[in-house]
Amino acid sequence: MRTRAACTAGTSYPAQSRRMGETGKTVVRLTTDETGKVIKTSVVSSSGSSRLDQAAVDAVQRMRCKPYMDNGRAVAVTAQQPIGFELN
Repeated sequence: MRTRAACTAGTSYPAQSRRMGETGKTVVRLTTDETGKVIKTSVVSSSGSSRLDQAAVDAVQRMRCKPYMDNGRAVAVTAQQPIGFELN
């Protein structure tokens, strides 16, 4: 039986991006180790703003994840995480 890795993160909206009205979605590929620690990140799909992309990568790198379990054993896993930036 496999269980999904559960991750939580807080995203900070870059102040300059907020002032400039930049919005978008960045998709970040992440790899977690057997303890759930994020050990590798890369941008798979850009928001169109390097500031938003970097904020998304920073948020993913700070994520806290429960380890991915495969038959009761924690294993490393690679996944994709979308991070959205919207202004209200």
